[in-house]
Amino acid sequence: MNKAKISPKISILRIILLNGYWGFIGALFGLIGIILTIYLSDQSKVFRNFTYYTSKIQKLVFDSTATSHLRVYYGNDTSRIFTNIYSNQFIVWNKGKESIKSSNILDSIGIIADHPIKILEINILGNNKNRMKVTNISVLVDSKRIGIIWLKWDILEQNDGLEFQIIYAGNENTTFSVIGTIEGQSSIYKNEDKPVFLK
Repeated sequence: MNKAKISPKISILRIILLNGYWGFIGALFGLIGIILTIYLSDQSKVFRNFTYYTSKIQKLVFDSTATSHLRVYYGNDTSRIFTNIYSNQFIVWNKGKESIKSSNILDSIGIIADHPIKILEINILGNNKNRMKVTNISVLVDSKRIGIIWLKWDILEQNDGLEFQIIYAGNENTTFSVIGTIEGQSSIYKNEDKPVFLK
């Protein structure tokens, strides 16, 4: 009975293929390990990230050109408002994992308009009332400077914030932005999409 002979070339090819396969598997697992390490390292980073969102379209509350019979006055002010009245939805919150305390505010946090407007009212919208008691966050309209709102709080943990509505008389194309400086944060971030975590 003749024994089958295995060509040395075939044996070497099998070894190369086998080592190549396991080498590929090892490299793949190594790459997954590196990606996982980077991801977990990024997730573990703790930083402050005070962020805001503002609606892109102003909602018309009162059209001054629609009727001649309806007149609008503000509070005890005897001067009539002749311009249109609009509302803008605004949300501020801490998107980072590190808390933002009042002591971390290096320069007062405010909301400013790019047009001269008269702020008529601030309406607090859907928020977690229990968290509001902890954060003690508030919105104050500047009584001396036109079109400026100031924000104050004791502490904002991750996802703590406030959703509110700015009612103002003025230009429809008015846009709002946030000013101020927070320790450890290079700039105030604007979120283009509306967050859904506030209730």
